[in-house]
Amino acid sequence: MSTKSEGSSKSGVNIALAGLCFQVVTLSVFIILSLDYANRYQKDVQTGQIRKAHGEDRFQLFVVFLAFSILCILTRCVYRIDELSDGYHGPLIHNQGLFIGLEGV
Repeated sequence: MSTKSEGSSKSGVNIALAGLCFQVVTLSVFIILSLDYANRYQKDVQTGQIRKAHGEDRFQLFVVFLAFSILCILTRCVYRIDELSDGYHGPLIHNQGLFIGLEGV
């Protein structure tokens, strides 16, 4: 809707904003559940109920990079919500440096 109307469709912008808001909410729920899991796992390791698995260091490195990528996606989505809040004529949508930095990375 937004591309066909060349940015003049307010409903197209609203649909895009709703999708971005939904993505931020679901990503936030995922972060909360992941932190809860990590906390419970750490407690079980400390109490001796489970022992660390072979290759734990590699898995921890994976988790660090996964957390970094999730935070990058969350930052991008929040920025896009702010960017589209003024439609296609707001000041943030014309800032190419931030767009390239957040979309490209």
